Order: sequence, then C-alpha cells, then structure tokens
Amino acid sequence: PLYKELIQALFKDFIQFAVEDLHKVIDYRTVKFLDKEISDIFTGTNRRLDIFAEATIKKKKEIIYIHVEIESGKNKDFPFRMWDYFSLIHRKFRKPVIPIVLFVDDHKWSKEVIPDHYTVKFLDHEILKFKYKLIKPKNLKVEDYLDKENPFIKALLVKMDLSRVDIKQIKLGVYRYLTANQKNLGKTGMMVYNFINTYSVLTPEEEKEIFNLTEN
Repeated sequence: PLYKELIQALFKDFIQFAVEDLHKVIDYRTVKFLDKEISDIFTGTNRRLDIFAEATIKKKKEIIYIHVEIESGKNKDFPFRMWDYFSLIHRKFRKPVIPIVLFVDDHKWSKEVIPDHYTVKFLDHEILKFKYKLIKPKNLKVEDYLDKENPFIKALLVKMDLSRVDIKQIKLGVYRYLTANQKNLGKTGMMVYNFINTYSVLTPEEEKEIFNLTEN
C-alpha cells in the first residue's frame, strides 16, 4: 500500500521519474484516478489494477490513460499479464494507454529474466510486439539520483543499489531535503519520511545520530 499511496500523492513527480517525455506534455490539472476494476469480457470477471489514471495532453486536449503495476516478485507470465491489462483498457476506452511497472523486490535481475515486452511470433513473422515501461529500482545506481530534487526519487533512493554508499548518509540527505522543503511538501513529506523508514531500518542509535546531524 505504501507504494500506491506514494505514487498517487506524488503522481507528477513519479511520472517525471518514470517517463520524462510524458511528464513534459501532461496537463496535471486534469489527472483523475479512476476505478481500478475493469471487466474482462472473456472470463466474465473483474480485473483489479494497482493504479489507473486519466489525463489530457497540453494544447491537444487528447485523453490518455496511465496504468501502473507494483510487483514484489518475478513471474515469467507477467509480460502477458501487462498486455492483457492493456488490451482490456484499450478495448474499453480506445485511447492511448501508458503501461508502467515498478518491480520492487530487493534482488538484481536483468530484462532477460522478465522482459519489458510481450511478443507473439510465428515462423519468421512477428505478429505482435507490446512494450511497457519496466523500472527496477534495485538495478539503479543511487549515486546517479542523489542530486535529483524530486520527492518521489528521494523516497525511492532506499530501494536502489546501495552497495557503494552508506545508507546513513542517504537517509541524512533525505531528512535534510524534507526539512528544507517541509512547507512545500506538506503531508507528502511525512509520506516520504514513513516510506524511507519502512524500507531502511537502522538501529535507534543510528537514527538518533542522523536526527542530530539533520538539526545541525
């Protein structure tokens, strides 16, 4: 639930991180989070999406849909599932759908394990190739994102590759960012704080040390 709440609360910052060219053209005043259940006409059941939003494009006033899934494990059938969701949404609305998935498990793995596409081939014919945006935070070098002034990225730092850094320094940097931007962030600042403390547990002594350094 923390991921879903954070993404919805910081949707603009999430899209800037996930699909920067899309971020530049969305009119965020038009964003609406929709019913997450969509009917599967083939099985007669309802399928539940993690996050489903509608928005319009600046100037063009074109409606688009954004579908986000948060996954905690590897499933080789996942590309088919994303295509299945896409086809149900597109069949219903007949508008562009931007599919994004965030794999949040704590293991590194490549797109050969779970590809960022679903294909259907026969002989030498590629009948279908569906692509979605696949984001694996654990594969991202945290050093590349430390200077990003984006609250969603600040929260996600603790889920990136931390093998070459001190987690205490990462948390100290985030705490200082939250303190400096407390007025602008409002309640979302507390959400970022809760997120990083849920996914990066330190000893009480270490937390006290970071708190004292934050105040200085």
